Amino acid sequence: MQEINQGVPRGSVLGPLFLLHINDLPVNIHDANLVMFADDTNVLLSNSDERLLQTKIDRVVAELETWFNRNDLVINAGKTGVMLCRLIWFEEHTATSKVLACQYLRVHHKS
Repeated sequence: MQEINQGVPRGSVLGPLFLLHINDLPVNIHDANLVMFADDTNVLLSNSDERLLQTKIDRVVAELETWFNRNDLVINAGKTGVMLCRLIWFEEHTATSKVLACQYLRVHHKS
């Protein structure tokens, strides 16, 4: 048997208890859409103004930090990332098209 210092072992009977533990996360994060599956959570934010988007990101990250601290949980920095997606409109010959362009951004974590 292996000692687990944090987290829930994959396939553990503790899994459903963990899901109950994080069940209130979406109601504590405002102005964002959360997509949750098992122990993975995606936070979706959007705004056409980059400054307002950055303000929203900062506010949601603060809410996430507060919730995680209050629930004695730690975000796994090694499995955390940010992706910036934009719709790009362009004209080709006589048609206007749009393309979704995504860029993976490195995450800076406070020590």
